[in-house]
Amino acid sequence: DAVAAADVTVSQAEQPFAVTAGLTDPDGALALIGLIEGRWSARACADVGIVQLCGTSPVVVLLEQTVGVRVDLAASGTIEGTFTAADGTPLGAAQISIGGIGYAASDDSGAFSVPGIPLGTYTVSASNPVSGRYAETEATLSFDGEVAAVLLVEERLGDVRGSVIGN
Repeated sequence: DAVAAADVTVSQAEQPFAVTAGLTDPDGALALIGLIEGRWSARACADVGIVQLCGTSPVVVLLEQTVGVRVDLAASGTIEGTFTAADGTPLGAAQISIGGIGYAASDDSGAFSVPGIPLGTYTVSASNPVSGRYAETEATLSFDGEVAAVLLVEERLGDVRGSVIGN
């Protein structure tokens, strides 16, 4: 059934990490115009009876095209955490991905929070936009309203050395 007055937030997966929001109309629809081409996630939450249900779906915005996305509301939780360098320095403005369905940018203290994630196990990854270093871990949401906290520590870079030998 269509859900009126659902709170919808659409977040861009890449720089500049744009975010836009709105409420669905009486038919459960919402149009967001002029989004930048690329990967986004659409998160919707609504009070249904005495509980709040949320859902998140990935969407790819195409240049000069209208694309549709369906967000199914269900039990959900929040994945939050911190992204740091190997020495513990917080890393801000990093791209955070939750299983390819939810996206965020870390703030100046390296913190991020992605609500409205359906129950399940997800790969949580972060990418440092300056160094290109990466971090990855898993988080599991088992019950409605659960908050799973993770620490992402960027991987150290290594070297490859070798030889090429001819016949």
